[in-house]
Amino acid sequence: MPVRDCRPVEAAWSILSRAPSGSAAVVAAAASARATNSALLFGAAILVPWLLHRFAGLNAIAAFWASYVLTRPLGTSLADWLGMDRPLGIGLGFGTTAILAALVCAALVGYLALSHPRAAHDTPGLSPATLP
Repeated sequence: MPVRDCRPVEAAWSILSRAPSGSAAVVAAAASARATNSALLFGAAILVPWLLHRFAGLNAIAAFWASYVLTRPLGTSLADWLGMDRPLGIGLGFGTTAILAALVCAALVGYLALSHPRAAHDTPGLSPATLP
């Protein structure tokens, strides 16, 4: 059988859809639970470096990079859960999920820009005229 170029979840779902009706529903519910659980797992895992930094003296740079590395699997888990059709996700669609993510990012950047204004030059003695 030739290998098809499709996403693993779609391939698994096509196999499950041919299974007896009860087993496909059980496996789909388990897959949906795994997507939710993985988002919770990675969300909690991002807190571990912060807690270690705050209470155990972990270097700030190591804590940042450990948390940063975990943002990708967290984002992937959430995007899959939001975008996939039921019963694997909540069925918003991947386009809607991407637009929502962009709007949330823009709102957060806008909030930070308005709530934390920067001075004209944050670094004393550094201005465009003094740059090489």
